[in-house]
Amino acid sequence: MSRTITVKTPNFIELCPNLELPSEAIIQLTFDGNYFTEYKYPFLIYSSNIKISGIEPKCGPITGGKELFIKINLDSIYSKYLFSLTCGFQAKVILNLTL
Repeated sequence: MSRTITVKTPNFIELCPNLELPSEAIIQLTFDGNYFTEYKYPFLIYSSNIKISGIEPKCGPITGGKELFIKINLDSIYSKYLFSLTCGFQAKVILNLTL
């Protein structure tokens, strides 16, 4: 049986001010502080300075399926980490207020 727990990552800037990005961290779990179990895959720490510099096209149909080209500033993220980039969409509500 597998269960899920939720944790929050620490502020890596405060912990390691000179950390070179991107960097990998090892995830370990312990119940008693003495014996640790380690996850077999590294956790990727990336810069929070990734910026979108352009999008083409600027609009698409409500039915979806439109191919979107996003230009980004990778801020020293090497190409081997591109597989882990994810794009999300969130609707923006536009209020039409008449005064």
